[in-house]
Formats: sequence, structure tokens, C-alpha cells
Amino acid sequence: MRWGQSSIRLTVEAGLRRVVVGLMVGLLAHAASGASFDCKKAVRPKEKAICADADLGKVDEEVAAAYRVARRKVSPAAAALMLGDQREWLRWLSTVCDAARSVDAKKLAGCLVGPYRERAEVLEKAVLKRGETMFFTRTMYLAGADMSGEESGAPAFPGFGTMEADWVQADSAEAGWGVWNAAVERWAHEAFGDKGQPWRNEQAAGADGSVSVTLAQMTPDRVSVLVVQDSMGHGAAHPMEYAEEIHWLWKEQRELRADDVFRAGSGWRQVIARRCWAALQEEPGADELLIKSSHEKSFLTQVGSPRNWTLDRKGLTVSFQEYSVSPRAAPAPDVLVPWAALKPYVVPAFFPVR
Repeated sequence: MRWGQSSIRLTVEAGLRRVVVGLMVGLLAHAASGASFDCKKAVRPKEKAICADADLGKVDEEVAAAYRVARRKVSPAAAALMLGDQREWLRWLSTVCDAARSVDAKKLAGCLVGPYRERAEVLEKAVLKRGETMFFTRTMYLAGADMSGEESGAPAFPGFGTMEADWVQADSAEAGWGVWNAAVERWAHEAFGDKGQPWRNEQAAGADGSVSVTLAQMTPDRVSVLVVQDSMGHGAAHPMEYAEEIHWLWKEQRELRADDVFRAGSGWRQVIARRCWAALQEEPGADELLIKSSHEKSFLTQVGSPRNWTLDRKGLTVSFQEYSVSPRAAPAPDVLVPWAALKPYVVPAFFPVR
């Protein structure tokens, strides 16, 4: 009996050791790959590529971790939207990296690592809180076949263009934020130049670009976002970029207009134009670089557009788009016009800036 009990005990202990060793080997394999899943179960080309490349495996885990953290911070409704966006991103990867047909894990890993790093950065910054309101980031990824086949097959342009968009949303059931959310998504979409249409892969044809709409400023009266667009046309000499700030009046539930700030007919545009032109002329090489006149209608339009303004306690800062007043090689600096210089022209209800 004693011999039998000892034999059973030794057999059980040996079995347990095998289980523990097996678990340790599995854990070590997972740690070595750094992937967010069990590499022993990898079947698809993308999964095999992640498990075969240490750098890609690490960033895959970073994406998974950042996604889990972000979803835990938001409401179930926002989490559902983020889940849908994550799935869309994974489908987009299958197009841009051709995961379904690829048989070269090394080349596939080389294609995937860049988008994975970018996705990790987006997710790590996807949730923030301002005041009592939580905000989260929505995303859209598009891949459209090139309209011309001239670049198809070239290393840089594999027959399609890509566009990536991200835009901030308020995680709130309050009706006012719902209207604002819809407006922000519309602004992100309009930055692609396709107004009034749903998101379509055709929007990405012939170029690689991105649009980002981020929270810029919040006051009791308004919420401002910064819209940044960057696009490199296939075959173009350089990218095209622009940035604008859009101010949303909370009480009125609409975008800020110039007459919300300045009295009509007061000549405020001319005042801002003169100050901006004087500041630009002080820049080194201004005589050779400036391509607009402070008296031209286009310059007045530029300085008079609220989307080119930043409003804070210091004053009104005017930003200039590419080629609006100078060549791309010599971008014009922002110009601050203090409120003291503008006070005679400002609507009393707006001044002073809060």
C-alpha cells in the first residue's frame, strides 16, 4: 500500500511538472513574440507575421493594451463605436498590406509595423477629459483604387491611395453635445473635399493623406477644434497641407461668425489686414517672398475668416494657409492682434474675451 501510494504521488507530481513546464514554455513563447494573442494558434498570414517579428509583436500588444484601456474609460455607447472603428481599421490593413495573398511574412511585417505604430499612438491619446465632459476619438480608414493606372505597381503607389481620419467626440448624452458631435464629423469629412457624401473609399484614390480634428479650446461660451489636413498626391512634387480652427458657440449651437465678434461696417477687416501686413513685412526677405497685398480682396478674406483665427485672452491670432501670402518654402508666421487694438470694433457682448 505504501509503495502504491508513493507511486501514485510520484506520477501525479511528474504530471504536474509537465503541465507547469508546458505553461512556462507557452508563456515564454508569448513573451518572446510580444503578440496580443497565442502565437501557437496563429493561422492567418498577418498573425504569423506578427509572431515572427519581435518589433511587430511588441507594437501589436501596445495596440491591444491601448485599445482596452481606452474602452474602459468611456460609456458603453462610445465603446461600441470604438469597437466598430477598430474592426474597420483591421479590415483596412488587409487591403493596404494585402494580407490575404501575401506569403512573405517578413515583407508583410514590414508593411504592418508602420500602421500599427500609428494606431497605437491614436489609441493612447483617444480619451481625455475637459471639465466635466469626457471626449473620445473616432477614426476612419479608406483605401481607394487609383483613378489612373500609371502608378499602379510602383513601390510607393501599389495601385491605391489611402486616407486616414480621426476626430474628437463628446461622450455625453446631452443633446447639445450630440449636435456638436455631428458637426465635428462633418468637418472631418469635408476636409476630404467630398461634402454631403458618406465616407467612401473613392475619396482616397490617387493620394495618401490624413485629416485630424482635435479639441483646441473650451470656454463657457464656445468649444474650438483644430482641423489639420495633409495630402500627398501620387506623382506630386510635395504634399498639400492646411490647418484651421473652428469655433462652436455653445448657446447658439452653431459655428462662430465674424459678426459675433465684430460690429458690422466698423472697418475691422481693414484694421486687422493692416496690422498683419505690417507684421509680415518685418519678416526677413519679405520683399521677395510676400505675394499678396494688404489691399487685395483675397487678403481681406483670409484675415477676416474666423477659421483662420485663434481667440484667447491675449487677442486674435491670424494664421495663413499655404500659398496665401508666401511660397510654401517660406511659410508666413501667425500674427497676434491684441484686443486693445480691436476694442473699438468688437461687439460689446463679446468683449472682453472670457
